[in-house]
Amino acid sequence: YYLNFANHETCCRTAMEALLSGVGILAGQHPLFEEYPCVANGLTPEACVELLKSAPEVDVAATRQWALKNVSYPAFRSAIEEATR
Repeated sequence: YYLNFANHETCCRTAMEALLSGVGILAGQHPLFEEYPCVANGLTPEACVELLKSAPEVDVAATRQWALKNVSYPAFRSAIEEATR
């Protein structure tokens, strides 16, 4: 799992890298993570500990597919090309 409990975040590259690796994200209460396919978000650190005790399942293939479509270099390049047309 990738854990992130940041209070201030604008573009979390480490979370993008985790998604591209197929790692499940457990995130705090920052609204940025509402956009990402997290295993769970809106967590407190204490709730994260409890959740980890049950080892929630991570759909590695779906996580990685979402990341390739939305936050990979080809997705970024496509967005830039589209914006500059």
